[in-house]
Amino acid sequence: MVGPTTRWGVAVIGLTLVAGLGAGFRRVSEWKYGRAQVAWSIPFGSGPGEIGRGRGMNGRVYGPLAIAVNGSGRRRRLVVADTYHGRILEISAHAVRTIPIADSFIDAVCLSPGGREIYAVDDRTTRVWAVDSAGAKRWAALAPAKPGYTQSIWDMAAGGAGSLWIDWIRVGRGSVETALSRVQAKPGQGAFRQPIAERGAVASLVRSPAGNFYVALPGNSARSLQVIVYSPAGVAERSVYVQTSTPMQTPQLLGVDVRGDLYVDLGSQGHGAGPIEIFNRDGKPVAHFNVPPSPVGTWHPGYVQARGTVYLIDSTAHRFRVLRYRVYAVQRWIWRWP
Repeated sequence: MVGPTTRWGVAVIGLTLVAGLGAGFRRVSEWKYGRAQVAWSIPFGSGPGEIGRGRGMNGRVYGPLAIAVNGSGRRRRLVVADTYHGRILEISAHAVRTIPIADSFIDAVCLSPGGREIYAVDDRTTRVWAVDSAGAKRWAALAPAKPGYTQSIWDMAAGGAGSLWIDWIRVGRGSVETALSRVQAKPGQGAFRQPIAERGAVASLVRSPAGNFYVALPGNSARSLQVIVYSPAGVAERSVYVQTSTPMQTPQLLGVDVRGDLYVDLGSQGHGAGPIEIFNRDGKPVAHFNVPPSPVGTWHPGYVQARGTVYLIDSTAHRFRVLRYRVYAVQRWIWRWP
């Protein structure tokens, strides 16, 4: 026969276990991405209102090589490097503005922090063009030339007060030089300052909503990436190391959101975006989504807005398309011993 004391002891032990198990439950948030929506769709061709495409040196068909997105809703606007038509397109809900740049090959675009100015890289002349809100254009920076070498601007991001951060490469005489420089964009005389960093590999480069600059470099394997975070003054503040779930071919850092999450295009398809993996500020993976393969290639495949909305180039054989992936939070309970 079990006495009252024993029954109370069993009850206390049971309640303690239940309380302990309950204390081990935690509610966590996860970031998920909804089904892709077509944000813009424009036919390829050479006629009015159509976008250009061409064949690269590798035999593949390419369309616009870069985009930038500003605003949301009815105020949203898309900036397109219409590479094979030698122009920039600025597309809003109300109008399409065409900005021709003669004899150019535009392979990168970005916006100033306030979105008022457009910057575009012409890889044919290794110049950066600036376009103001009225549509007036000027060249604002020129990659440094060196006899016997060929130089190219690899990537670019805009800072405050007309400054540009440019990652460039120079090849010649059996050597390869790469560097990250900060440039003060001035009409017709943008001068490269002393490089912030010199290294043996090219990098992708983005500016965060907080104003810091993130530079992504290849790691020591096909699944690793090093991201160096610079202050606006050019001081390296910290490094983040990420490990991807699948090997990367041509990885690019697409953007950084207000939380400091890193959006990486693994480039595993070799002909456009995808898959996309998102890491928190410490390099821990937090989300992943796949992107449909595209028959038309690009170079800078996407753009990330401050709140985590992702825009990706994903064209069909006959139409230039930009897909929008919107992030949302999902909460679930997990158990972890306190």
